Amino acid sequence: MRFGPGTITILVLIALTTTVFYISGLRYFAIISGAAGAGVFGVKSMEIIRVSHPEKRQLVGRKCYVVKRVEKGRMGIVRVYGQNGRLEPELWSAESRQTIAEGQTAEVMEIRSIVLLIKPVDPNADSESKNINARQLEGSFAASR
Repeated sequence: MRFGPGTITILVLIALTTTVFYISGLRYFAIISGAAGAGVFGVKSMEIIRVSHPEKRQLVGRKCYVVKRVEKGRMGIVRVYGQNGRLEPELWSAESRQTIAEGQTAEVMEIRSIVLLIKPVDPNADSESKNINARQLEGSFAASR
């Protein structure tokens, strides 16, 4: 799990406060502050778990751009097109039953954990996917660094 520096600081302060209360003989205050620390930990853990699971219905059926070649038996890397037609900044691992070269457009068929199962899109079927805006791709890579 990944906690930010603010959450770690709060949890450390609560642990120190709990320890001081316990050593001072203020057992009830120690229990209350310990419960508060457990509550903060629980809430933050649930946020992390909830955020880390993408919803399948949002990605299946969407087009993606192949950043690193995808071969049968070897994973590649793709970026998914958003609802607005622009590439989203996240990079996804992808598998396919056939080879898909870099720069090609594919379609997301299924999500297996954090890996997308994709299939190539016929380049003649969609003229928009054939004409990828290179400036958009380069600009989004520069912005994500």
